[in-house]
Amino acid sequence: MSRPSHLRVLSRLRAGAMLAALGAGLLPAAVPIALAANANVETRATPTQLLEEGRAAYLGGTFDEAQRLLRQAAAEGVAAAMTTLGEMYQHGYGVPASERQALVWYRKADAAGDGEGTARLGFALAQGDSAIEQRTGIALVRRAASADVPFARYALAMLYHQGRGVVRDEAMAINLLESAVAAGDPSAQRTLGIFYLEGRGVQEHPSMAAILLTEAARQGEMPAQARLGLMYRDGLGVERDEFEAAYWLERAAERGNLQAMAQLALLLANGREIPKDPARSVELLQRAATAGNPLAQFELGRLLLEGRNLPQDAKEGIALIRRAAGTGLSEANRFLKETLL
Repeated sequence: MSRPSHLRVLSRLRAGAMLAALGAGLLPAAVPIALAANANVETRATPTQLLEEGRAAYLGGTFDEAQRLLRQAAAEGVAAAMTTLGEMYQHGYGVPASERQALVWYRKADAAGDGEGTARLGFALAQGDSAIEQRTGIALVRRAASADVPFARYALAMLYHQGRGVVRDEAMAINLLESAVAAGDPSAQRTLGIFYLEGRGVQEHPSMAAILLTEAARQGEMPAQARLGLMYRDGLGVERDEFEAAYWLERAAERGNLQAMAQLALLLANGREIPKDPARSVELLQRAATAGNPLAQFELGRLLLEGRNLPQDAKEGIALIRRAAGTGLSEANRFLKETLL
């Protein structure tokens, strides 16, 4: 009898963690970009150092520094830096979101031989409306998957899950996700975690979801950090812990996740365990509302309407609440109906 899916995933996660631990003892520590010791000559960063520090800045949310270092590395021919720059443009991390610019960088990475760049290029093309682009994209994803690129397995899994360019096959999608999880891909960890959380294609298993989302969050996967924060806030799959919730929401918020900003603001305003911080809460709501987050618009609108933690401005408050209601936010629509605004 085959083992339940979540036991297979756990086994693969443990194996991956052991390999990572063994590898960590064999790899030299990254050399910082700094002045040479006991010398007046500045050390010139190697392309590998530029990539490492650029990736660290990217994962830490210091996007301007990340872009500077990664562009230097890309100019030195580092294909992985080109791929990361493509990610930044695709998701709008520190730069205006631009699918066109993302594709430019992914094409450069593919031409330079980066398998993940090939996979990301293929996945982006496969999401398009053109049948030709879809076929080209799927071929690129398959090529990268055959070269054991973890992200390519994730991308292929999502294509099977969506039935985009291939016959929809949920079992194949789950198998590919598990394979990508075993290889340590954070996108796969986050996605399979959400599947376990919602019971999509697998039996609902919140504690398994928490394990997978934690693995992804620790690798800097921003949506996983935001979701994990909410799980700790609600005690879903983990023991309820507002400090852990705030930690993960903060990690996602500092990298620009608008939903994390709004939820962290509410936690700082209403939390029972963590110290309340109304000023920080308002600051987060203002940032997220300005960027268009409906929940932040609704909550900020209520503060302005009531004159709570902000000077009262009923006109602006009502405008924000109506804007949130216009997006379909149920709380905002219910509030307008109940208050007859």
